[in-house]
Amino acid sequence: MKIEKTFSVPIWNKEMEQRTINFWTRRGIAFKKISESNYIGKRGNLFGNLTSFDMSKLMTELTITISQNKIDCSLEVNTFAQQITEQNKAYWDLELDTFNNFLKRSDEKKEEWDKMGIEVKKAKMSTLSKGIISGLVGGVIGAGFLGKRYIPMIIIGAFIVFISGKIIAYLLKKQP
Repeated sequence: MKIEKTFSVPIWNKEMEQRTINFWTRRGIAFKKISESNYIGKRGNLFGNLTSFDMSKLMTELTITISQNKIDCSLEVNTFAQQITEQNKAYWDLELDTFNNFLKRSDEKKEEWDKMGIEVKKAKMSTLSKGIISGLVGGVIGAGFLGKRYIPMIIIGAFIVFISGKIIAYLLKKQP
């Protein structure tokens, strides 16, 4: 998935370059190539794609191209093993908007990120609840097809899914 934005800055100089690198480094980007007008960085790994609800942990490549006072940003997110929602897309849009605001006004949109955090937690809980219910329903249906001798194993499996879901829900609520 690619998110692209273009914006302008009053002047591009060494200070703006350093602010750009600092901003993205704090967001987990490690620049692998930096030339005079192109910046390419990466963050995330396969494990993040397989296990994380945090969109900043996904494999991502950031490309920034400078042309006079115009900045072209491209955030290419590898969505392997992820179910991408509108909330996830909003996260990446806000990330690029925050970069723009940071360069122009040193504003990192704290209030908007706080609001995003609350919305993300709600979305995680909803997804988790749907997964638990689907697992339990699947277990009951599976019990009907497999016969009575498998019912104890299916009940134990459903219980494990339920308890795991409760633990994950608790951990998600503890996150800042």
